[in-house]
Amino acid sequence: MSRTTWVPGPEYETITWGELLPMLSALAEHFALGLQAIGSALSEVAPFVGWLEGQGVGLQRFHRAPRLVRR
Repeated sequence: MSRTTWVPGPEYETITWGELLPMLSALAEHFALGLQAIGSALSEVAPFVGWLEGQGVGLQRFHRAPRLVRR
């Protein structure tokens, strides 16, 4: 719940798995790069090392769902 007057438009947004997975993979890779940039040892363990190698977020097994609706 927001304490502002901001209202999302549209109220619902639909996105396909094919559109979502690259976005999540890029987010994961950038997060892992941030860990590496600050010298965190976490960047050297799973799953972060895999994200740095471009392996993505591993959600392909959930591909059965045709569409997601984000509220």
